[in-house]
Amino acid sequence: MDVSEYKNETPEFIPHEFFTGCLYGSGGYFSRWGNLKRKFYLSVRGEVKGKELLLHEDLLYDNGDNSQRLYTIVRTEEEKKYRVTSDAMVGEGSIEASGNALNWNYVLKQEVKGKVWHLKFDDWMFLLEDGSVLNRAQVSKFGFDVGHVILHFEKKSPAACDMSIKEYVEKKLKENSASS
Repeated sequence: MDVSEYKNETPEFIPHEFFTGCLYGSGGYFSRWGNLKRKFYLSVRGEVKGKELLLHEDLLYDNGDNSQRLYTIVRTEEEKKYRVTSDAMVGEGSIEASGNALNWNYVLKQEVKGKVWHLKFDDWMFLLEDGSVLNRAQVSKFGFDVGHVILHFEKKSPAACDMSIKEYVEKKLKENSASS
């Protein structure tokens, strides 16, 4: 896919605008055969500091594991192109925006069965008309497909930023069980 294919799609996805504030979502990791291997919830708290967009990501996995990552996004000289760095990544990643789409490319350090793997992500995000984001990432190692991640997330009120991802998930599960 080429991100420019989405140049006429709306709403326009502008990272420094969309990611500022509080976001929550859920998703899963699927093996290359399409089997759901791991479910997770995430929160992202974004803030702009000078020219940098800082994304504080908190992940809660279905087995109770929890991890935090900090991503720093900076605009490049080229229009609608960004670079992204994190201690959770190998080197520097890139982001390209066009229309309602963002395409992230990076190598993530991910623990798998007690070892740290360097996994390449070709990550696509699409801003939908309702303001939520649909995200699909193809994951590879040594050029071979190892799976993909699918998630959906949306902005929440500033008050939601006061909750940890664990508190937020517990609240949502309680609300869901009360309504059924």
